[in-house]
Amino acid sequence: MSKIRKENLSFISGNSVVDSKLDNDLLFENFIAPEYVNTGFAARLLGISENALRIKVCRGKIPAYKFGRCLRFKMSEINNLFLPKE
Repeated sequence: MSKIRKENLSFISGNSVVDSKLDNDLLFENFIAPEYVNTGFAARLLGISENALRIKVCRGKIPAYKFGRCLRFKMSEINNLFLPKE
């Protein structure tokens, strides 16, 4: 996937352009789909470390998806982990 930087973005919806306050870092996070989050965000939601989250994925305790080399988590599935099991 090519790297997306602020200066390369010119998304036009109506007449608005991407906010100029965006960091100069890579802007890849929620361009895949907003319902998928990265390992760091999912780990913070669950209150565990990123490494512990990866271990749970390897053991099949938490579902995850690969987008290229990146591990992503579906927000709805993360939220379901907080629901009581029947």
